[in-house]
Amino acid sequence: MMWKKDDQGNEYTTAAGAARYIGMPRTTFLHYLDPKCALPVDKRPKSKILFFKSVFYKNDLDEWKNKTSKIKFNYKRNVDKSGSNLSNVTEFPKESNKSS
Repeated sequence: MMWKKDDQGNEYTTAAGAARYIGMPRTTFLHYLDPKCALPVDKRPKSKILFFKSVFYKNDLDEWKNKTSKIKFNYKRNVDKSGSNLSNVTEFPKESNKSS
């Protein structure tokens, strides 16, 4: 993971580096940043724009990790299995007609 320093000497990294630092998958971390996510705004990780990129400061990541460490997030979509048939065709042949 690459940490860079800004003009004030604060360390920052990209989203992939931030996810690696926190110890979660990158896609899950990006899901928490998405505006469509149901996570409240105060529980989302803080990001700042630096050189036209979204960056994450180490202090903000530590604060977010400590603030949300005991919260169990439900980030996976629950699949509704009400329809058990996967296709409209219900009668498949049990054996093929071709002789082998």
